[in-house]
Amino acid sequence: MLQKLVIKNYAIIDHLLLEPDAHLNTVTGETGAGKSIILGALSLILGERADSSILINKNEKSVIEGYFDVSKNELFRNALTNAELDYDPQCIIRREIAVNGKSRAFINDTPVTLSVLNNLTSLLVDLQQQFGHLALEDDNFQMEALDAISNTTEAAEAYRQLFYRHKKINQQLTEHRERRAQWQKEADYKQYLLDELLQAAFRENEIEQAEQQLKQMGHAENIISVLQAGRTMLEEGEQPLLNELKRVSQQLQGIAELMPGIKPLQERVQSVWAELKDIAGELEI
Repeated sequence: MLQKLVIKNYAIIDHLLLEPDAHLNTVTGETGAGKSIILGALSLILGERADSSILINKNEKSVIEGYFDVSKNELFRNALTNAELDYDPQCIIRREIAVNGKSRAFINDTPVTLSVLNNLTSLLVDLQQQFGHLALEDDNFQMEALDAISNTTEAAEAYRQLFYRHKKINQQLTEHRERRAQWQKEADYKQYLLDELLQAAFRENEIEQAEQQLKQMGHAENIISVLQAGRTMLEEGEQPLLNELKRVSQQLQGIAELMPGIKPLQERVQSVWAELKDIAGELEI
């Protein structure tokens, strides 16, 4: 049951608050007084389309709100549940039309599409107007009429609730299957990675060694230059260090008979020469 209708900035209405009682309500007035405009505003919260031409003040949006008592409307309550919307004994339906013509619809402050709004409000308001007889061609209307005539409304409602429950369980089952398939996909991928690692059979410190080799390859030109310079200094320069050390060793050996204490020093120089000779060999690329 409609408890209150609030209309703001719509057609010729700046602001209107309409609170019908629970019995028969009649709206009368001269032509152009706004009777059809009230029904037009009501049709907006029932899901009809709108544009910015209905705005009085082109700088402000139009807002139409309907407050409905749905505490005894079990069909509407089930439809809300099926649409995954919150239920409240007083349902507030709001429609906003922006200055650019775009509109938004809300049920209990939750945004909904016009299709959802139209389906749900059909369980709240039976709006009779021109060409209303076309409803006779609607399958849902025919089924409701048959249920009412055959007195099977309660059975139909029980079936509807079971159907909604079946639909929800089937949806949950589908989600569980999709989740399980995703988990299996992730498990297969991780098993593939594990198999690759096992097949690679990395040795201890192999990754670190590979990283070190990669660094060496990145600086190969500099390394080669340093090694060649060291070997040149030891063996191939104008005055190779090895030749100079060998000469020093021979000279010290020549005076060893004259100065016996020089022998250990000569042996040390000879040892340094041998060590540098080995180093020069290792520096060769």
